[in-house]
Amino acid sequence: MALIEKTIDIAVPREHFFSALLDVESYPSFLNDVLDTKILSRTDHSMVVEFTVKVIRRITYAVEMKIESPNHLSWVFQSGRLCRKNDGSWKLEAVDATHTLARYTLDMEVNAFVPSAIINKLVSYTLPAMLQEWKAHAEETYGETT
Repeated sequence: MALIEKTIDIAVPREHFFSALLDVESYPSFLNDVLDTKILSRTDHSMVVEFTVKVIRRITYAVEMKIESPNHLSWVFQSGRLCRKNDGSWKLEAVDATHTLARYTLDMEVNAFVPSAIINKLVSYTLPAMLQEWKAHAEETYGETT
């Protein structure tokens, strides 16, 4: 699969959205495709996280996340049976005090043949839906209440 990149405007301060990204234990509560998360190790600048997701089928994999607060979170694939590569990042730009421009990138390769219809579903439906879930969660959790 080719590199995918999408950008979304989120009505919360950059630091608050970055906090949401680091709260990996909460992902299953608002990301429909994430079934479970487990932090395997953590330091101030990185963490290894195991994800169980359901995208067509149930997949478990681990990534190492590099934390560059408050504007960059990246990850590289560590282990998993179906994936050969799962690398990506969130790059955050403060638009102003209450808005963040979040750029999500993903570079994924699987060990099996994946029909183009499934790739198209991931790109055209699953990824935009996931970004909308992030936006809704962040704005509900960290947005201004007026």
